[in-house]
Amino acid sequence: MLDRIFAFLGAVILVGLSGIAVATSIEVQSVLMLFATLLAYSVVASTNKTRD
Repeated sequence: MLDRIFAFLGAVILVGLSGIAVATSIEVQSVLMLFATLLAYSVVASTNKTRD
């Protein structure tokens, strides 16, 4: 189950990074970076939850 979640998150991150590369406006880049940060935080939070 977790490996499927990480595979999906990996795909989302790749799409987000390609979106950042394509985006020329700074506002769009900052929103994408914020989204990537929240995504990384949710991954860390979920791994910490399963460890307990």
